[in-house]
Formats: sequence, C-alpha cells, structure tokens
Amino acid sequence: MTNTMTHEQLALSAAEGANRFAAMVRQVDKVELDYTRDSVDRLSALVSSKRGEWLRAMNETQRHRFTELMGCYFGECVRRLHEGSWVWMGQDAAVQVSGTSEIHFALPFSNVQSHLQIGDEKSLAVLYRGFEALVRGDGRH
Repeated sequence: MTNTMTHEQLALSAAEGANRFAAMVRQVDKVELDYTRDSVDRLSALVSSKRGEWLRAMNETQRHRFTELMGCYFGECVRRLHEGSWVWMGQDAAVQVSGTSEIHFALPFSNVQSHLQIGDEKSLAVLYRGFEALVRGDGRH
C-alpha cells in the first residue's frame, strides 16, 4: 500500500487484503477469523505459535506481502470493532478511532511486524487490549 491512495482506496484495499488473509488462514491453518475481539486472540495465538516457522520459510518479498495482509486483517478488526476509519499518518496506513475524549490511531502494520519480529511481549492481543483501554478512556485492560 502506498500513501498515493486516497483514504477510500486505502479502506477498500485493506478490506480486500483482510478478506484474503482470513481465507488463507482458514484454508491453511484451519483457524476461523471473523473480525471479532476473539479472532484477535486467535490471530495472536497463531502468530505466537508459527512466527518462527513463517520467518524461516519466507523470503523478504513474501514476508512483506504476508505482513501486509495480516496488517490489513488486524487493522480491519480495530476499524470494525471501534467504528474507525483508515487514514494516512505520513507514510503509514493507520486506523483512526474516536475514543471517549480523544482520537486514537492504531498502526496495524507496525503492530504485526512487532509481534513477528519481537515476539509475545508485543503480541497483537496485548497491543489490542492496550488500544481498547485507550479508546475506552478508563485505563482498564
């Protein structure tokens, strides 16, 4: 995805990428991803269990595309669960969500990259719960 896309084009591309990723995971890993909060947990568990295998099996181009598709799915979960929208933050695609008193931005592609590269301390489930607490404005996880 490039920031030459309009926000509408970005949203369409992200939705298409998310659907492709969900279908691929359903077919290959037999994991159902349905854009719910629970599916964020299922995705996070899948990444935790397979990240080493995925990183070893893919070349740089494949990893980039896979990470992009997974970021589309994670971003679409955030967008749908919090009635957000896809926007550009400089060069980065982000999901903008209005919280109780502020506007918040999720960076799903960076989040996915962090989980894949760093591991469970940057898991998508942990990152999502933190984002969710910010949006609620109450600091609970």
